[in-house]
Amino acid sequence: MKNIKLKIASCQFPVTSDISKNSNAIQRLMREAAAHNADIVHFPETALCGWGKWNNPAFKKFDFAVLRKETSVIQKLAAQKKIWVILGSAHRLGTDFKPTNCLYVINDKGKIVDRYDKSWLIEGDEAKTFTPGDHLVTFNLGGVCCGLMICNDTNYLQMFNGYAHQKVNLLFVSMGHAGFKNDLAKIEHRNSPLLAFYYHMWIVVSNSSLKYSGLVTHLSNPNGMGTLAKSLKRHTTGILYHDFKNSSFASLMKNRLQKLDLREVFHNGKPSRHPRAINREALP
Repeated sequence: MKNIKLKIASCQFPVTSDISKNSNAIQRLMREAAAHNADIVHFPETALCGWGKWNNPAFKKFDFAVLRKETSVIQKLAAQKKIWVILGSAHRLGTDFKPTNCLYVINDKGKIVDRYDKSWLIEGDEAKTFTPGDHLVTFNLGGVCCGLMICNDTNYLQMFNGYAHQKVNLLFVSMGHAGFKNDLAKIEHRNSPLLAFYYHMWIVVSNSSLKYSGLVTHLSNPNGMGTLAKSLKRHTTGILYHDFKNSSFASLMKNRLQKLDLREVFHNGKPSRHPRAINREALP
């Protein structure tokens, strides 16, 4: 790997059910990240639309027109500040179809260049609310191959193995594990550094900080023998920054990859073949 230059900004803030309020928070963090010369800014799961028993249960009476409007505002700001954005949101498939829980990849020209749809939906409310995706997403930025996952996807090791075979060096994970009534849902981030070490990729996790939040935004170093590189404070709004250079990937080795089974399944449920699901550059 040569000529690597990439500064990331992974954000946490209390995601709510108010799309406009979420959008304003996202825009403030984008401006701050751009002022710190970040190349890409990364947000939690459903950061714009909000979701969960505390946000928009089953997306009843959900206003996709407002979601589309605020997405366009964020796109324009990305172009203005010349910064890439990984935006947690929901993607409408049609009036008679469940949306996907997604991450939009917006480039520094304000264009949606790809979309990752959460593949492993949790049985119950989430599976009743969303349509699963069926694809991995990679993109190259600053000489670094990047991949995407959302929350529950991280419980399926074939996802990490699939990305490792696609030579991903940096995995962006967006979480919505927050908004609980107490600390019982709190989880430790000790698995993330071990996964980073085993699959030879940096892993950065962005989570909502809505109290009670179950996990802080953090970064795991694959060269750190299972150690955590950086993390933010719990229940606060903030940005985790990290500069990647050639030396960040000097010892990454891909010679211990697990065999990739061509019959491997990378989703649960039934993915959609709706035209809006297939078009990964469409607006919400």
